[in-house]
Amino acid sequence: MVLFEHFTPSPIRCVLPHQQFWVLTRIRSQSYEASSFRFQDLRKARFSGHYELLTSFLQSEKKVLSRVILCPYLLSFKCVAPNLNLLIDNNVATFNIIQILHKTPYRNIICSSSLGKTVQEVKDLGFDPSKSYFGVTLLAKNNVSKSKWDEKIDTYKRWGWSEEEVFEAFRRQPSCMLASNDKINRVMQFWINQLGWDSSYLVKGPVIFSYSLEKRVIPRASVLQYLLSKGLRSKRASLLLPFMISEKQFLQKFVKCFGGEETSQLMKLYKGKMNSIEDIGAQGNHDMSGS
Repeated sequence: MVLFEHFTPSPIRCVLPHQQFWVLTRIRSQSYEASSFRFQDLRKARFSGHYELLTSFLQSEKKVLSRVILCPYLLSFKCVAPNLNLLIDNNVATFNIIQILHKTPYRNIICSSSLGKTVQEVKDLGFDPSKSYFGVTLLAKNNVSKSKWDEKIDTYKRWGWSEEEVFEAFRRQPSCMLASNDKINRVMQFWINQLGWDSSYLVKGPVIFSYSLEKRVIPRASVLQYLLSKGLRSKRASLLLPFMISEKQFLQKFVKCFGGEETSQLMKLYKGKMNSIEDIGAQGNHDMSGS
């Protein structure tokens, strides 16, 4: 099914001078910095129909212009319209396509000649193109090279995960494969070596790898450890939920609800100066090698 055949640019077509002038004028009228936009890419563009196509998805001229400034190839690459058709033919939901267009690095995935291969790889991992997570999953898979992908799997496995658990975590939270190896190691070191908790918990809550260790994970963990040591929280209660809720909810449920001296002590723990990540890493490095 080809929905945008009339948008597919022909090599013999060229941008009409008045169309170039109109787009450039609209960009400048939005007060964008000209230095951040590669005007030469637009002037060379064969984008007949691309602007209208992008507008049909983004529903806003301003949003289209902001995407074009970051990625002029959206107007010039011949594979843009075929790739959008590819996503539609694979039943990728419209909101996922919009999400992909909004996540625009200089070279957007929509401009990739290997998009079809990436879509198939993600589907083979068990992801449903119609679900809301497919867009971020596709971006994650596209942004990590084969070698980096394998490195991240090996890093997780060194901390006790099986390959099946890595893919389970990826299905739950695709962004866990966007975390750097250093971030994975630091989170695991803190979770296992400092807290003494099993790494298998993180398979069910891999979103924790996308949180700030210093601003979120460590402060909240210190509160949980205090509550557990004082018998104020059941050892059978979820270890993951406290990290996933908003700060307002966390303070209400785990700090302010006790009142008096207890709340004062918990707030001191939460707001207090935490050990540096460097110290945490130094204490846990020997465990990574199994020594």
